[in-house]
Amino acid sequence: MQCVILAAGKGTRMRPLTDFRPKTLVKLNERPILDYIVEALPDEVTDLVLVIGYRGEQVREHCGDNFYGRRVTYVEQENPVAGTANALEQARAAIKGKFLVLMGDDLYGKKGLTRAVSHDLCVIAAESDEPEKQDVVIQREDGTLSYFLEKPNPAPAKLVATGAFVLDERIFNYQTAPDPRTGEQHLPVMVQQLAQEYAVPVEVLEKWYPIGYPGDVVVVERVLKEVSLLD
Repeated sequence: MQCVILAAGKGTRMRPLTDFRPKTLVKLNERPILDYIVEALPDEVTDLVLVIGYRGEQVREHCGDNFYGRRVTYVEQENPVAGTANALEQARAAIKGKFLVLMGDDLYGKKGLTRAVSHDLCVIAAESDEPEKQDVVIQREDGTLSYFLEKPNPAPAKLVATGAFVLDERIFNYQTAPDPRTGEQHLPVMVQQLAQEYAVPVEVLEKWYPIGYPGDVVVVERVLKEVSLLD
Protein backbone atom coordinates (compact mmCIF):
# COMPACT_ATOMS: atom_id res chain seq x y z
CA MET A 1 0.00 0.00 0.00
CA GLN A 2 1.16 3.53 -0.77
CA CYS A 3 1.16 6.62 1.42
CA VAL A 4 1.03 9.96 -0.38
CA ILE A 5 2.52 12.74 1.75
CA LEU A 6 1.72 16.29 0.66
CA ALA A 7 4.82 18.35 1.42
CA ALA A 8 5.14 20.95 -1.33
CA GLY A 9 4.00 24.13 0.44
CA LYS A 10 6.20 27.08 1.34
CA GLY A 11 5.15 27.09 4.98
CA THR A 12 4.84 30.87 5.10
CA ARG A 13 3.05 30.82 8.46
CA MET A 14 6.02 28.94 9.91
CA ARG A 15 8.59 31.60 9.07
CA PRO A 16 11.37 32.11 10.07
CA LEU A 17 11.67 28.32 10.62
CA THR A 18 10.97 27.73 6.92
CA ASP A 19 13.16 30.47 5.48
CA PHE A 20 15.80 27.93 4.49
CA ARG A 21 14.08 24.54 4.74
CA PRO A 22 10.75 22.96 3.78
CA LYS A 23 8.20 22.75 6.54
CA THR A 24 8.24 18.95 6.66
CA LEU A 25 11.93 19.08 7.66
CA VAL A 26 11.44 21.52 10.53
CA LYS A 27 12.79 19.76 13.60
CA LEU A 28 10.95 18.64 16.72
CA ASN A 29 13.35 17.63 19.47
CA GLU A 30 16.15 17.43 16.86
CA ARG A 31 14.16 15.19 14.46
CA PRO A 32 12.36 16.38 11.29
CA ILE A 33 8.56 16.31 11.22
CA LEU A 34 8.73 13.92 8.25
CA ASP A 35 10.63 11.33 10.29
CA TYR A 36 7.87 11.21 12.89
CA ILE A 37 5.19 10.90 10.17
CA VAL A 38 6.84 8.00 8.36
CA GLU A 39 7.87 6.18 11.52
CA ALA A 40 4.22 6.09 12.66
CA LEU A 41 2.78 4.78 9.40
CA PRO A 42 0.77 1.55 9.50
CA ASP A 43 2.71 -1.61 8.71
CA GLU A 44 0.58 -2.03 5.57
CA VAL A 45 2.35 0.93 3.96
CA THR A 46 5.27 -0.26 1.84
CA ASP A 47 5.76 2.71 -0.51
CA LEU A 48 5.90 6.48 -0.14
CA VAL A 49 4.88 9.06 -2.73
CA LEU A 50 6.28 12.41 -1.61
CA VAL A 51 4.76 15.46 -3.28
CA ILE A 52 7.43 18.12 -3.00
CA GLY A 53 7.89 21.70 -4.16
CA TYR A 54 9.49 24.40 -2.03
CA ARG A 55 13.11 23.39 -1.36
CA GLY A 56 12.21 19.89 -2.47
CA GLU A 57 15.84 19.00 -3.13
CA GLN A 58 16.35 18.93 0.64
CA VAL A 59 13.60 16.32 0.99
CA ARG A 60 15.20 14.21 -1.75
CA GLU A 61 18.56 14.42 -0.01
CA HIS A 62 17.08 13.57 3.38
CA CYS A 63 14.99 10.58 2.27
CA GLY A 64 16.83 9.12 -0.71
CA ASP A 65 15.27 6.16 -2.52
CA ASN A 66 14.38 4.23 0.64
CA PHE A 67 13.20 5.87 3.85
CA TYR A 68 12.46 3.93 7.04
CA GLY A 69 12.39 0.75 4.93
CA ARG A 70 9.88 2.10 2.41
CA ARG A 71 10.47 2.78 -1.28
CA VAL A 72 10.19 6.45 -2.22
CA THR A 73 8.78 8.08 -5.35
CA TYR A 74 8.99 11.86 -5.74
CA VAL A 75 6.42 14.04 -7.48
CA GLU A 76 6.88 17.77 -8.12
CA GLN A 77 4.01 20.20 -7.55
CA GLU A 78 5.00 23.13 -9.72
CA ASN A 79 2.58 25.51 -8.02
CA PRO A 80 2.69 24.74 -4.27
CA VAL A 81 -0.09 27.23 -3.52
CA ALA A 82 -2.56 25.45 -5.85
CA GLY A 83 -3.89 23.35 -2.97
CA THR A 84 -4.20 19.76 -1.82
CA ALA A 85 -6.44 18.56 -4.67
CA ASN A 86 -3.90 19.85 -7.18
CA ALA A 87 -1.08 18.19 -5.23
CA LEU A 88 -2.85 14.83 -5.37
CA GLU A 89 -3.55 15.26 -9.08
CA GLN A 90 0.19 15.71 -9.68
CA ALA A 91 0.74 12.30 -8.04
CA ARG A 92 -1.98 10.57 -10.04
CA ALA A 93 0.36 8.72 -12.40
CA ALA A 94 2.30 7.27 -9.46
CA ILE A 95 -0.75 6.02 -7.56
CA LYS A 96 -2.06 2.47 -7.79
CA GLY A 97 -5.05 1.11 -5.91
CA LYS A 98 -5.89 2.09 -2.35
CA PHE A 99 -3.65 4.66 -0.71
CA LEU A 100 -3.28 6.74 2.43
CA VAL A 101 -2.85 10.50 2.02
CA LEU A 102 -1.35 12.61 4.81
CA MET A 103 -0.30 16.19 5.28
CA GLY A 104 3.46 16.71 5.49
CA ASP A 105 3.24 19.01 8.51
CA ASP A 106 0.94 17.07 10.87
CA LEU A 107 1.73 14.20 13.23
CA TYR A 108 -0.63 11.22 13.43
CA GLY A 109 -0.85 8.31 15.86
CA LYS A 110 -0.12 4.89 14.38
CA LYS A 111 -3.01 3.14 16.10
CA GLY A 112 -5.63 5.38 14.53
CA LEU A 113 -4.03 5.26 11.09
CA THR A 114 -3.95 1.47 11.28
CA ARG A 115 -7.70 1.41 11.91
CA ALA A 116 -8.22 3.81 9.04
CA VAL A 117 -6.41 1.71 6.44
CA SER A 118 -8.58 -1.29 7.30
CA HIS A 119 -11.31 0.50 5.30
CA ASP A 120 -11.47 0.80 1.52
CA LEU A 121 -12.25 4.50 1.95
CA CYS A 122 -11.98 6.62 5.08
CA VAL A 123 -12.04 10.15 6.45
CA ILE A 124 -9.49 10.50 9.25
CA ALA A 125 -10.81 12.92 11.86
CA ALA A 126 -9.99 14.14 15.37
CA GLU A 127 -11.65 16.17 18.10
CA SER A 128 -10.62 19.81 18.33
CA ASP A 129 -11.05 22.49 20.96
CA GLU A 130 -11.33 25.04 18.15
CA PRO A 131 -13.54 23.37 15.53
CA GLU A 132 -14.68 26.75 14.21
CA LYS A 133 -11.22 27.20 12.69
CA GLN A 134 -11.34 23.97 10.66
CA ASP A 135 -13.58 21.74 8.54
CA VAL A 136 -16.14 20.14 10.83
CA VAL A 137 -17.10 16.55 9.97
CA ILE A 138 -20.85 15.90 9.76
CA GLN A 139 -21.72 12.20 9.87
CA ARG A 140 -24.73 10.17 8.89
CA GLU A 141 -26.45 7.96 11.46
CA ASP A 142 -24.28 5.01 10.39
CA GLY A 143 -21.08 6.95 11.11
CA THR A 144 -20.12 7.57 7.48
CA LEU A 145 -19.32 11.01 6.08
CA SER A 146 -22.26 13.19 5.08
CA TYR A 147 -20.42 16.45 4.40
CA PHE A 148 -17.87 18.96 5.71
CA LEU A 149 -18.73 22.35 7.20
CA GLU A 150 -15.97 24.87 6.51
CA LYS A 151 -15.06 26.87 9.62
CA PRO A 152 -18.61 27.17 11.00
CA ASN A 153 -19.17 29.63 13.83
CA PRO A 154 -20.61 28.41 16.05
CA ALA A 155 -19.49 24.88 15.26
CA PRO A 156 -22.15 22.17 15.70
CA ALA A 157 -19.58 19.54 16.71
CA LYS A 158 -15.93 19.16 17.75
CA LEU A 159 -15.02 16.52 15.19
CA VAL A 160 -12.83 18.00 12.45
CA ALA A 161 -11.08 16.76 9.33
CA THR A 162 -7.33 16.29 9.73
CA GLY A 163 -6.63 16.48 5.99
CA ALA A 164 -5.82 12.76 6.00
CA PHE A 165 -7.82 10.19 4.05
CA VAL A 166 -7.82 6.62 2.80
CA LEU A 167 -8.74 6.77 -0.89
CA ASP A 168 -8.39 4.88 -4.13
CA GLU A 169 -8.36 5.81 -7.79
CA ARG A 170 -12.10 6.61 -7.68
CA ILE A 171 -11.22 9.99 -6.16
CA PHE A 172 -9.98 11.14 -9.56
CA ASN A 173 -13.51 10.87 -10.95
CA TYR A 174 -14.31 14.09 -9.08
CA GLN A 175 -13.13 17.64 -9.57
CA THR A 176 -12.98 20.88 -7.65
CA ALA A 177 -12.76 24.43 -8.90
CA PRO A 178 -10.19 26.84 -7.44
CA ASP A 179 -11.39 28.64 -4.32
CA PRO A 180 -12.27 32.19 -5.49
CA ARG A 181 -10.65 33.64 -2.35
CA THR A 182 -7.33 31.82 -2.46
CA GLY A 183 -7.08 30.03 -5.82
CA GLU A 184 -6.55 26.72 -3.99
CA GLN A 185 -8.19 23.45 -4.98
CA HIS A 186 -9.26 21.60 -1.85
CA LEU A 187 -9.18 17.80 -1.57
CA PRO A 188 -12.06 17.65 0.98
CA VAL A 189 -14.39 19.02 -1.73
CA MET A 190 -13.62 15.95 -3.86
CA VAL A 191 -13.97 13.60 -0.88
CA GLN A 192 -17.38 15.07 -0.10
CA GLN A 193 -18.49 14.34 -3.68
CA LEU A 194 -17.14 10.79 -3.34
CA ALA A 195 -19.17 10.34 -0.15
CA GLN A 196 -22.39 11.08 -2.01
CA GLU A 197 -21.91 7.91 -4.08
CA TYR A 198 -20.00 5.62 -1.74
CA ALA A 199 -20.03 4.98 2.00
CA VAL A 200 -16.96 6.66 3.51
CA PRO A 201 -16.41 5.68 7.16
CA VAL A 202 -14.96 8.16 9.64
CA GLU A 203 -12.17 7.10 11.99
CA VAL A 204 -11.25 9.33 14.93
CA LEU A 205 -7.59 9.63 15.89
CA GLU A 206 -6.57 9.63 19.52
CA LYS A 207 -3.37 11.46 18.56
CA TRP A 208 -3.18 14.27 16.02
CA TYR A 209 -0.83 17.21 16.28
CA PRO A 210 -1.09 19.83 13.51
CA ILE A 211 1.86 22.19 13.20
CA GLY A 212 0.94 25.49 11.59
CA TYR A 213 2.93 28.14 13.42
CA PRO A 214 6.31 28.39 15.18
CA GLY A 215 4.55 28.33 18.55
CA ASP A 216 3.10 24.90 17.73
CA VAL A 217 6.63 23.51 17.52
CA VAL A 218 7.28 24.30 21.17
CA VAL A 219 3.97 22.77 22.26
CA VAL A 220 4.37 19.57 20.22
CA GLU A 221 7.98 19.12 21.35
CA ARG A 222 6.74 19.01 24.94
CA VAL A 223 4.00 16.54 24.04
CA LEU A 224 6.44 14.22 22.27
CA LYS A 225 8.57 13.98 25.39
CA GLU A 226 5.62 12.37 27.16
CA VAL A 227 3.61 10.72 24.36
CA SER A 228 4.59 8.18 21.71
CA LEU A 229 2.95 8.20 18.29
CA LEU A 230 3.62 4.48 18.01
CA ASP A 231 1.15 3.24 20.61
